[in-house]
This record gives sequence, structure tokens and C-alpha cells, in this order.
Amino acid sequence: ADLASFRDSASGVYLPVVCTEGASGITRLAQRTVLVKRFIDVWGSGATLAELQQQLRAHTSGRWAPHLAEEVSFKIVVDAFRQ
Repeated sequence: ADLASFRDSASGVYLPVVCTEGASGITRLAQRTVLVKRFIDVWGSGATLAELQQQLRAHTSGRWAPHLAEEVSFKIVVDAFRQ
């Protein structure tokens, strides 16, 4: 792949997208990686807020159920790239 296509022009950081078969794939990759600072689980993306909301509703509904119980609290952190 062309590394220039993964470069965030604002910060000069490379942001490659890696698809794996769940957390075990990321764990194996992390064990073999030297210069990676973090892995980010991307739940959705879109050119507009409506597109992002549609993707989130369609692909992450099963992930929300454990967090919606009344006795559970949680925090959501949103990182935006290429603003």
C-alpha cells in the first residue's frame, strides 16, 4: 500500500486501517509490532452526522446491550481524525 494515502496531513501521523478477526488478531499483530502506539476500534465513519449515525445503529447494536442496564455506567470517548 502507498503509505502517503494513510498520512494525516495535519499531524504527519500515519493511520493505516487493519482488518482482523476480532481481538485475538490485534493481539497477535501487537506482539509483532515495534513502533505502533495504539490500536483503535473504528465503529463507523461517514461524510455527514446522519451517515455516521446510520452506520453505528446498523453495525453496533449488539455492543450496546451490556452497557444499557440501569446499574451500569460507562464513558464514550470520540476521537476525530482529519478535521
